[in-house]
Formats: sequence, C-alpha cells, structure tokens
Amino acid sequence: VVIKNKPFAPVFYGAAVAGPVFKEISDRLYGTYIKTNKTLIAGSNKKDSSFFAYNGYKADLMYLTEKLKIGFSDSTGRADEWTRVNKNSAKAVLQKMPVNKNAMPPLKGLGLKDAIYLCEEMGLMVQVKGRGKVTEQSIVPGQPIAKGQLVQLYLN
Repeated sequence: VVIKNKPFAPVFYGAAVAGPVFKEISDRLYGTYIKTNKTLIAGSNKKDSSFFAYNGYKADLMYLTEKLKIGFSDSTGRADEWTRVNKNSAKAVLQKMPVNKNAMPPLKGLGLKDAIYLCEEMGLMVQVKGRGKVTEQSIVPGQPIAKGQLVQLYLN
C-alpha cells in the first residue's frame, strides 16, 4: 500500500501519485536480488563462427559493417541499391537484392522500417502484424503489383 502525505496536491490521480513511488520501490528491490555471474573468463577472444544474414539499404549496411569492424566483400555495383549481407565463412558478403518497380520485391529478412519504405515507394498500402523482421508477405515476390494494392507483412 502506498500512502501520499499531501492528498490535496495538484496531481492526485493514482498513476501520477503511486506510480513513481512504486517504481522507486521496485527498482530498489530488483537491485538487491540481482545475481552476478562470477565465472567470467578474462581475455577470452574466441572467433565468432555464427552465421548471419541481414537485408536492407546498402548504405546503412555498409555503415554498420564499418562501424562494427566487420570485414566484408562487396559484390554489388551501385551505392543506392538494396542488399543482403550474409556470413557463413570467414568474411561477410554484400549481395545485390533486386528491386523491380513493377513487381513485388522479396521483403523477407527486412526490418519494418525498410520494408514499409520499399512498399510505399512502390505505391503499396501496408498492413503489419507482429514485430521484428519480415517473415512472410501476402504478395509473392516477383508477382506484378498495382499502385494502391494492399500487402500484409508478418513479422516475427
């Protein structure tokens, strides 16, 4: 139970009065129950052998790979293209992701922001279900599209 001393204050709603007090109490309680992992190994520099694949705007992906110091090879041509970057061997590879203005592009693997941008540039109306990356799309990639057509994107 939370009791406030000045019930005639200008702010008297439950969320505005009790909320900050509850947050402070819960933060302090949570801080007392945090368990730290004491089995950390210092100086462990194992190479990451994981596979990854991301789709998106080439300039954005190149910026991220440079900032994260991920070595990559570029097999695309122009700088304003949509690309795939994937790694399953020693180096990440940028590959061209074809986008035809008259056909539905492959959106699987794109983040919501990039998928909506691509669809709206083509004149499509977008309906989204879920969060994360695109896992399915209602219009099959490569199928002809018309301006104003509705596409549903399902995210994971």
